[in-house]
Amino acid sequence: MRVAPLLPQADALRCDGVEVSEDRILLHVSSCAATGRCPNCDHASRRVNGWYARTLTDLPWHGRPVTIRWRSRKFRCGNPACSQRIFTERLPAVAASGSRRTQRLDETFRALAVACGGDPGARLASRLGMPISGDGLLRILRRHRERERPPVRVLGVDDFAFRKGLTYGTILCDLERGRPIDLLPERSKESFRDWLGRHPGVEVVSRDRGEPFAQGAAEGAPQACHVADRWYLLANLRDAAARWFGRTAAQWRPHLGPPTSGVRCEVAASRRESPAEQLRQANRQQRRARYEQARELHRAGWDYRRIGRRLGIHANTVRKFVEADEFPERVVPRRARATDPFAGYLRQRWEAGVRIASVLFEEVKRQGFQGSYDAVCDCVAPWRAPRDESPRPLRRPLRCSADQLSWLVVQRPDRRNREQEQFVETLAGLGPSWDRGIELVRQFVAALRREVPVDLDEWTAAAVAEAPREVQRFAQGLLRDRQAVVNALTSRWSNGPTEGHVKRLKLIKRQMYGRARFDLLRIRFLESA
Repeated sequence: MRVAPLLPQADALRCDGVEVSEDRILLHVSSCAATGRCPNCDHASRRVNGWYARTLTDLPWHGRPVTIRWRSRKFRCGNPACSQRIFTERLPAVAASGSRRTQRLDETFRALAVACGGDPGARLASRLGMPISGDGLLRILRRHRERERPPVRVLGVDDFAFRKGLTYGTILCDLERGRPIDLLPERSKESFRDWLGRHPGVEVVSRDRGEPFAQGAAEGAPQACHVADRWYLLANLRDAAARWFGRTAAQWRPHLGPPTSGVRCEVAASRRESPAEQLRQANRQQRRARYEQARELHRAGWDYRRIGRRLGIHANTVRKFVEADEFPERVVPRRARATDPFAGYLRQRWEAGVRIASVLFEEVKRQGFQGSYDAVCDCVAPWRAPRDESPRPLRRPLRCSADQLSWLVVQRPDRRNREQEQFVETLAGLGPSWDRGIELVRQFVAALRREVPVDLDEWTAAAVAEAPREVQRFAQGLLRDRQAVVNALTSRWSNGPTEGHVKRLKLIKRQMYGRARFDLLRIRFLESA
């Protein structure tokens, strides 16, 4: 570990005395150099004209602020051609001209400002014995000269939101080094094109398939090879599959299967509904009314955006309502419980006649249960409800909406459990169109993961001819940016590092409560990398 010396530039200063008090430490120092150099002509001079005391603040000792009292000399310049007659000796490595802080204290304040920001950094600095204001930290951060960066050959570009859905900026990343190189205050092809014009030499541009970055790269770096972002390709394919499953929900929902062990049945109709259940039912009725209104307005010739403004919902929600064959139910995923691994044993003991929750709690606790007694009570509470011999509606064991089903199809097979895998096989057995559609989706996902090579032209031709219309539209969109998609399937470059830096940028932006100016956000983001 590097230990800071007692004095900044210890070979140039000598300590003449130390004064220690309860609130600070005062060091009396003087220069060791025999001569001074004129800042105007760089002529060395030994002619001392006088002295003056310069006060500097230095790094603290054990939480106590340190003040340096420097007995600085004034020299006469011996160069007759120089216009500077008298000058003071300067040690740039100790402190800048006119500064009241040492350089190493400035660097420490700058590191605090980069990591914490203004007011949080000031609070931490005060706890460490370096009092400063938040505005002072930001001034130090803003006046620092930006370090030069090497030329970029492989560039990753993506957008980030200042205010989601309203204003966006652009993040640029050097994929060879894995580091961000710049931020742009807007997301437009003009700003991206101008930046590429100022930074020639870019050979590869990894981007999404949006128009601003595609056109900006084509105009600003016509020699560059374009690589589509594989993450966005997978996300677009999943969205297409979700629209497909949402439209055909009436065909696959009846095949969700019978209830399995450990899945709770619906409470008897005679049982009083909780306030939360009543609220869910009210929300469902309101959503159903909007669903019917959206379909009526669409039949009347209204577009999605106009319907959304009329009903107070997003245009994408309107599109889902219009494309669905029946009302899309909202499925709330079941929350994992601590008693799930012991549900079978508790049910077995319950059927054996053990109905006391405290006894069951002690039994499962001896088997390694780490939860609470209340968790066991909540698990057995539905079993205490009076039996109703009439048929009851059952909760689906595979709690699956159209969005969740789309993720189920595109995720890796080893991440699906046995029940989920059986349901996907059931979907493929609904008909030739289902089998072929799921097969095409899986082929493209495998190509994105570099598991199976796929010829893009053959895949898109098969998708346009045989896949559902949602996957067809996705395939037709690939043809508009064909070369970038081909490069995404074959090139080793990925926009993943850029996506990671977008997440880090969001963290810094939220640390500043989203209120910092762009210049400060840019400095903190680039310097913290």
